[in-house]
Amino acid sequence: MVIDIDVRDSIEPNLVKLLQTNAKYLRAVSKSVGWFVQKETKAGIKSGAPGGQPFEERIPYKIRKALSETAKHAWYGAMVNAVGYEYSNGSVNIGWTSKAAAAYGKIQEYGMLREVTSNMRKYWAAVGYPLSKNTEVLNVPERPVFEPMANVVEKQIPSYVEDKLNSYLQETADFGEKQVKRRKYKVYG
Repeated sequence: MVIDIDVRDSIEPNLVKLLQTNAKYLRAVSKSVGWFVQKETKAGIKSGAPGGQPFEERIPYKIRKALSETAKHAWYGAMVNAVGYEYSNGSVNIGWTSKAAAAYGKIQEYGMLREVTSNMRKYWAAVGYPLSKNTEVLNVPERPVFEPMANVVEKQIPSYVEDKLNSYLQETADFGEKQVKRRKYKVYG
């Protein structure tokens, strides 16, 4: 997913000039938007209803746990940790952070039909959940994440960017000195 922010039409000319003359700050705002979209996307996945549309039900946890010791309770499991953002040449890309996550994520987002093989039948039977002889395919339903979340987050981005710009202006208003809240570290040892 690529997000292109164009705020020129909705902000004052002096703010547009600020953005045009301060590429470093524009990069920081873009990265911040990437972080915000990533955070919201992860929250959408964890909720099981990204964009407000609930995922289709899945195999009950008891059966999934019997099939795989690493089965997770949460939607997408640990995959939620593989959602990230990347800033490149003035734009922010949101997506999966590894090839393996992208491959698995594609199956989850677009769904797939898996043909039931004899080995698969044996495995399901061995863990105590034999498949019916009439079952020829297993359906992994579509569980889209990025598009529904983009539709939701897209409406929140202008106010997020405006807040960032106002914060920047407020920090630099006091005699040109930046009033940045710095993290205070405590060292133990």
